[in-house]
Amino acid sequence: MPRCATLLAATLAAPTSLCFGLSAAEPQELEPVIVTGTRAPEATNRLPAALIVITREEIEHSGATHLVEVLRARAGVEVIDAFGDGSRTLVGLRGFGENAHSNTLILVDGRKLNNPDIGAPDLNAIALQDVERIEIVQGSAGALLGDQAVGGVINIITRAPEADRYTVDLAGGSYAQRNARATAAKRWDGGSLRLSGAHRATDNYRDHNELDHDRFVARVDLGDNFVELDASDERLQTPGALLEPELRADRRQSFADFRNDQARTETVAATAGLHRPLGERWTLHLDANHRETDGTFRLSFRGFPATSDATQDRRVTGISPRVTAALPLAGGSAAITAGLDAQRADYHLLSSIGPQSNDQTVLDAYLQAIVPLGAGFEATAAGRVARVENDLADNFIFPDGGEVNDSEDAAALGIAWRAAQGLRLFARADENFRCAKVDEYFASTFTPGIVILRTQTGRSLEAGADWHDEALRATLLGYQLDLDDELVFDPTQFLNANLEATRRRGALLEGALALGCVEIAASATYIDADVRSGGLEGKAMPLVARQVGRLAASWQPLTALRLRAEVQGTGARAFSGDFDNSLRKLPGYGVLNAGAEYRPGAWHVQLRVNNLLDREYTELGAETFLGEPSYFPSPELNGWLGAGVEF
Repeated sequence: MPRCATLLAATLAAPTSLCFGLSAAEPQELEPVIVTGTRAPEATNRLPAALIVITREEIEHSGATHLVEVLRARAGVEVIDAFGDGSRTLVGLRGFGENAHSNTLILVDGRKLNNPDIGAPDLNAIALQDVERIEIVQGSAGALLGDQAVGGVINIITRAPEADRYTVDLAGGSYAQRNARATAAKRWDGGSLRLSGAHRATDNYRDHNELDHDRFVARVDLGDNFVELDASDERLQTPGALLEPELRADRRQSFADFRNDQARTETVAATAGLHRPLGERWTLHLDANHRETDGTFRLSFRGFPATSDATQDRRVTGISPRVTAALPLAGGSAAITAGLDAQRADYHLLSSIGPQSNDQTVLDAYLQAIVPLGAGFEATAAGRVARVENDLADNFIFPDGGEVNDSEDAAALGIAWRAAQGLRLFARADENFRCAKVDEYFASTFTPGIVILRTQTGRSLEAGADWHDEALRATLLGYQLDLDDELVFDPTQFLNANLEATRRRGALLEGALALGCVEIAASATYIDADVRSGGLEGKAMPLVARQVGRLAASWQPLTALRLRAEVQGTGARAFSGDFDNSLRKLPGYGVLNAGAEYRPGAWHVQLRVNNLLDREYTELGAETFLGEPSYFPSPELNGWLGAGVEF
């Protein structure tokens, strides 16, 4: 037997022999608390869907400095990072490429982070030291969560202080990366206060791509009620895309026309939550939020460098009252959720082509019931009705103003069966919808007063299983997602448009196996996404890889020391915007990352190295309006070293 095979066999046969100084005590498994499936805390996942939970422990051991690094290559999750720093990143589920952020709902403690316009959610606004866990619901959730919950939901749950805690973290690395974070948490009977601040700066891999980001969060919890204030300021230089000859000559350069491009985004948000019992079985939940974003940017086109700044401002206010109940039945407890989702969004853009504005109002009502049927079976039924109203104005399409209104509904039906201890089987059907974003209307036609965009609707069918015990956890899922009138942007016509019918079929597998002080984790995703009718029938959807996979291993030889390595791979895909598949494919890639973590007492030291083999690859490529490919090259070998203390 070759030496490496002998070592692997010995590791699997006697993993405890590699664990020096570790206790042999039996592991203690804590009951999870799941909130995404019912919009209220549940001891276990009762939604008939695949739910992947990334725990606080996994986040700490990952060595990640950014949310994107934690999500990357988890089963079913696609990450497209334009610059490699997380500042301009698309995160999605079910294969939506450049429109991932409009078809995957990103929540923070149940509050929508998605924008009413085509701007992607600001993932830089989420500091990892404040995250308790991440819940990823695979598949459509249109009935429970509404607009944009087409491919799935990613819910980031923040930490509530359990005791007084003070932390300071400093890190530095490649491309002049500098990170500083501090947290102060105070706990008292019935309440807590948490303050956190972070500063992040880097020159980044590309020329003219400096980033400075500051964020401050204050949160007060009083029992089950809370108020949170969040302020951030991001300053980013944007280097633009490179054509193929430029990429070959110098992949780190920025083309001359883009060298004055930049973006500054200042955001202030306030969130409040109230939870109050209504008798023995019913609970009232009230979430309210307001977010103001003031943006200034300069965006050039090749051959037409911008000479002045544009402004883009958002005001988004939402309120979501709902009631939940746990009702005793013969077979167990039924979970009922009923509520309203209301949102008002004011969007204003002032650029060289004049002003654009849209005042959007959304009002939804929904109901979901999870009912035990006995013998380990539970049935889920849900429904939603939605109404959206848009008041639009610009100099071209709506010079005299205009209204675009729509109503949609969605329903869901599913069943789950706990077939054995640790084994759960499930199947469900769910309808979904996505309304056009407030600024998509402004690029849907060049004819004044004419609106050609239709609301995107769809149906999702899926079935799967998950298994969980002390040593092994695994999730297996297969699905089919059919969409009508999928909303896309065609760069060759510079228009937003609807495709007639599209379909995504796929499967995912994710699992982790603990062998003493060694843990092996793997995930594999397969997606077949194509157009089903019309002039583009049979064409692959842009920027969607058929295969995405990850294999990771961690080894804890000492109580305070953990070593890890992972391989991430993504298959070839069509360039963004290449709906007729006329260009050759953007090549697939594989990268090797490694890291180490040392935690002696209250201190911790972390090292992470990305792209250890120094591969040259591109995560994002797009077709230009001239029909040629352009590239946003990804970083080569890079790393960082950080240290911190908690007291």
